[in-house]
Amino acid sequence: MVVSHHPPTQYDRTFHLGPIRLCVRCSAVVGGIAASLVGGHCHPAMRDWAPWIVLVIAGLTIAVGVLLFVLNEGGRRASSNLERTVFGLVVGAALAWCWQSSIPGLIALVSMLVAGQFFSAWGLQRVGALDRFFGEYMAGAVIPPEGADAVSCQRFLCACDGAVRLPR
Repeated sequence: MVVSHHPPTQYDRTFHLGPIRLCVRCSAVVGGIAASLVGGHCHPAMRDWAPWIVLVIAGLTIAVGVLLFVLNEGGRRASSNLERTVFGLVVGAALAWCWQSSIPGLIALVSMLVAGQFFSAWGLQRVGALDRFFGEYMAGAVIPPEGADAVSCQRFLCACDGAVRLPR
């Protein structure tokens, strides 16, 4: 979980690199940054794009990404790793482009990403999935002591935060 930041219940959002699981979306962000850095040097015309074009594309991508994430977590539709990859590539490319071309644009884009996190949490709360979502992460983050059983791990989690419950 340290590398992929996903608990075992969400391993469908990761891919294997040998024994290591990597988050699909985060890996795509890194790929988008790399592609934008290489593409920006290969195609200088990309540097002449107006910052607002990149911000509109990235902003729409973030808005759609938040909506799809909330719908997926709320059980209203299933997301795919293709969606996560496209989201990551677009956001990563926009981050690199703004970093190279427009510091105010970079600040605006990072602000949109932070706002997206808040809207994701708000959306999860509205669809009743926020507690379950955090519970999955807490359950996946617990590294039980050697010889510990599931009941003792659940008691530990409940003592840390009364809202967290492990699925039985």
